[in-house]
Amino acid sequence: MQIFRHLLENVDQCGSADGLYAEIENLFDGLTDFPGWVFDPEAELPAATELAKVQPDALILAAYAWNTYLTARNARPRRYGADYLAMKRVVADALSNCYTQSATVSVDDPLRVAIWVPWLPNNPNNNILRVVAGYLGGLRDLEGVEAALVLTNEVSFPVGTSVAHARKDPRAYRATLEGVIAEYGAPADALYMAPPPLTEEGNLNWFLNFQETFRPNAVFVPNFEMSSVHVHGCGQSAATVYLQTSVRNRPPYDFSRYLYLGEERKIDDSHIHPDKWHYHSFGYGNFGTGAGLSREDVGLDEDAFVVVTAGNRLGHEIDAEIIGVMANLMEQNNKVVWMLMGVQNEDQIRDNLGERFAVMADRVLCKGYVREIGDYMSLSDVYANPRRTGGAVSMALAVYGHTPVLSFYGNDACNFLIDEMMHETAEAYGAKLAELATDKAYLNHVDVVQRARFDAGHTIAASAADLELHLNAARSDWSAE
Repeated sequence: MQIFRHLLENVDQCGSADGLYAEIENLFDGLTDFPGWVFDPEAELPAATELAKVQPDALILAAYAWNTYLTARNARPRRYGADYLAMKRVVADALSNCYTQSATVSVDDPLRVAIWVPWLPNNPNNNILRVVAGYLGGLRDLEGVEAALVLTNEVSFPVGTSVAHARKDPRAYRATLEGVIAEYGAPADALYMAPPPLTEEGNLNWFLNFQETFRPNAVFVPNFEMSSVHVHGCGQSAATVYLQTSVRNRPPYDFSRYLYLGEERKIDDSHIHPDKWHYHSFGYGNFGTGAGLSREDVGLDEDAFVVVTAGNRLGHEIDAEIIGVMANLMEQNNKVVWMLMGVQNEDQIRDNLGERFAVMADRVLCKGYVREIGDYMSLSDVYANPRRTGGAVSMALAVYGHTPVLSFYGNDACNFLIDEMMHETAEAYGAKLAELATDKAYLNHVDVVQRARFDAGHTIAASAADLELHLNAARSDWSAE
């Protein structure tokens, strides 16, 4: 049994999201050995290619509908992960045939950049949204860039959501997105939002029209798993640059025109070509400041030594290692307060503290989401980053607020932190934290040196200028093929 063959044979029923989901359900409800089923890319591609000609939007939604069906039934084939990525690859390959191949990219033309983002959230302080808005504003300030815009809303719902949720059009978030974009100096009309698949305009038709009218010669996809099924097709007439800062976010397959921007990491040959790796200086902007908050306003004593940690997943990241470091410091210094920003489940944090709770309880301050995040950072003495891959944006906000950052190795902020503030072991980490808590002169020294390193290469302006070099390098590679 083949998914795309079934959809092609029942294409008249696939003109809406409801119809498409029903066909996926009809196909798999009759399967007797569901766990043993395997997606066969080679067998599926011919039908997918034909489906792209008659109902391409159904093709776009197929992988999401399949995943939603599995989620609703709490069922997984044995090869679920590999099948899901292979299915998206077949979709991208089939849809790329809908794009007109042309050799319009020239290194002599000014850059016309589409920053291509599969989705953006309705949260003005969201890291992804602000990174994208920062790149938009930074690129538009460069002489070599004729035009730059953000293109989003390819698929109107995340993986695993219901059909009812899929009907909620994220274009309703436009006011939030435009507001953040304006903060970085770009106008509202620099935000382009494609319609959801299987709506009257047609998702693929909208993208084809966009390519014809805007005529981008460079596409930048920042820090996303390659869910954008249209990027492959657009790559036939525009140079494409892909930024990933995590191995776990790498594209599921190899595009010959992609450059790898980010720290060079060892990845296998089935992914991005090693000869196209480039290091890119990721840029961070300042936000969440200006409210004029005092320590008293946020429940902190003036003479406290405030250690701050921020993130969206602190319930998992505040683990035994960082708890041990902080408990030891608190036992040695009764002025230390640990402020946790972004806590979604305080009970989970308390459970994590376990037997150390008695020592730390009255000096662990849990805060949820706050718009004044930058102000909170500037009221703190040290940012303590647990062992994790994330946290770079909040660490950058700490640097902006003149708060030294202490971190373990292996996260995305390590490229702008100074060497003496990065450690491998909890013992070295704890010793450095204790030194910062007792030596004010050293604390101030770290602030000055760390801020200088950050300003030299990790502001939005510096990052946009670096990205311009990579976009032009991508065009040169593209033109040479």
